[in-house]
Amino acid sequence: MMLLAGATPPVLSVVVSTYARFAHVKALIESARAVMPPGSYEVITVISDHPDCEKVMWLQAQPDVKVIQGDIRQPRAPRLRSLYYYENMGIKAARGDWIF
Repeated sequence: MMLLAGATPPVLSVVVSTYARFAHVKALIESARAVMPPGSYEVITVISDHPDCEKVMWLQAQPDVKVIQGDIRQPRAPRLRSLYYYENMGIKAARGDWIF
């Protein structure tokens, strides 16, 4: 992609609705960091995990990750709302030019 002189490159918002699966979310974030320059993306996680779990504490410690508490789900319990509900929460919080 060619940018006009003085134009700023677009920012990508990556929205992730997640419950459990800490290793997968961590790998996704580390992969984004490895291939995209700082400031060219934002990661928004909409979580249903308990606020005191290891995954949530790790996510909250990441300076380039926005954490939104969708609900608090008990282990093996079904979602309280549809997946689209949680994804839309993340999309509403997105500030990028593009949303993935």
